[in-house]
Amino acid sequence: MKLTGIPQEYSRIHSKCRRQDLPQLLTLAPGMMTTETTDIEHSWKLALSDPLYLIAFASSGDHEVLEEELDDPLVVAMINAPITDTGVCPLHAAVRSGHAECVRVLCKRGAAVDLPMSGGYSPLHIATNLGLVDCVRALCEADADVDQTANNGTTSLMEATCRGHVDCLRILLEAGAQVDFALRGHFTPLYAGAHRGHFECVRLLSSYGAKRDDHAVRYAAGGGHTLLRDWLMLSRDWGPLHHLEVCLPHEPPSSKVTLRPCTDEPRT
Repeated sequence: MKLTGIPQEYSRIHSKCRRQDLPQLLTLAPGMMTTETTDIEHSWKLALSDPLYLIAFASSGDHEVLEEELDDPLVVAMINAPITDTGVCPLHAAVRSGHAECVRVLCKRGAAVDLPMSGGYSPLHIATNLGLVDCVRALCEADADVDQTANNGTTSLMEATCRGHVDCLRILLEAGAQVDFALRGHFTPLYAGAHRGHFECVRLLSSYGAKRDDHAVRYAAGGGHTLLRDWLMLSRDWGPLHHLEVCLPHEPPSSKVTLRPCTDEPRT
């Protein structure tokens, strides 16, 4: 998953040309309003209508300045505008840069939270792939589709599990992600975690009722993860509540019953 950066020459220009320079030019006496100043105004309007302008602010991490820029109708009109060929929008750029507050600002101001870039990757795919916990949380707070698939069929839950990002995984599961959503109709996130040896991810998925069977055992064995293989064999008949006893040993039993929407026991 690759995200094209902001062209270096644009970043240099943007850092030297600040919006507040324009009003000083436009408030000159009428007799001094030359062709040069009107050309500057026209150039600014073109710049504000370029997706790269807003992408530069989204990538900067300064969410207060980003919010100010979005007060301009020309700028906010570009909030979902992609860079040609890549499909990268301001929200993708903010996520890729790890700026959760910029993500929140963009979502609040109308960014399409599930808009895919090339390859069908959503902002949530990017955040989970990179293990950006705060961005994952911000996107889930904005009601991102936690089960959205990319062109290759992968989900954010699969991305988090494959890379061992257990904190991202926990947020997705709490947001209601389908625990056994299978890639190509068979390969579940738990199978991926077993094959890659991500023990904590496998335990967390199990506590949400993920299917554990001979395939999971074989994937762990095939990856050379004998401890995980043995645990999967031992825990094959456990229910989600049994897993909670292992994952959250210090929580009172009464609270554990309410922690999982897919537990084997009735919720209290």
